[in-house]
Amino acid sequence: MTQIISRLLVLAAILACSSSWSQDGDGLNGKVVVYIEKTGKFEVLHNRAESTNTGAALFGLLGVAVEESGRTEKDNEREEAILEHIPDDACHNYLVSAMTARLAEKGYLMTVVEDKMGKADDDAFAVRLKIDHCGYRIVNAETDELSAYLAGQYQVLEPGEKKRRSMESVLVTGDLRATWDVIVENPDASVSEFRAVKSKAGRRLANTIIYYKR
Repeated sequence: MTQIISRLLVLAAILACSSSWSQDGDGLNGKVVVYIEKTGKFEVLHNRAESTNTGAALFGLLGVAVEESGRTEKDNEREEAILEHIPDDACHNYLVSAMTARLAEKGYLMTVVEDKMGKADDDAFAVRLKIDHCGYRIVNAETDELSAYLAGQYQVLEPGEKKRRSMESVLVTGDLRATWDVIVENPDASVSEFRAVKSKAGRRLANTIIYYKR
């Protein structure tokens, strides 16, 4: 019986040491600094995403330019229509809060800097984030359906890491698909889905830190 108790005490001591090793003096698993180097642009990619050769076949390069201009104008009109219902159209909104919350769940303290990253921190993970676009894009040309999306690039550096890694792409697309008429006619659901996509992107980026493989 005495031997069993002794072994249990030793095991408890080992577990206590392991816990203390996994956290720093502040009770954190680590610190994360996110540098948002590009906040992105809200866009609707519908007509611009359609690739046709009609203009080129009929009028050459000038025809392509005219055709492209027409597609852009139509998408700009769509953007104006949906932006009336999206007061928080910035691509990094919700992404940052979701990333912060997810990291906090695992004991990480995250801070955000909207600027280019300089020298890497010696005591914190550094994340460079460039958001290219967010909004809605066509995902099925046959049914003319669109989904909310966010596209960008990111880079993760370990604490004290000097060598810059190559940027990796991130593309998050919503689960809901609908035609543009349905999206505009149901602004509350559409905005909710748009925010959900940005939050999903934030959690995905947080997981790259939490499950980072050295």
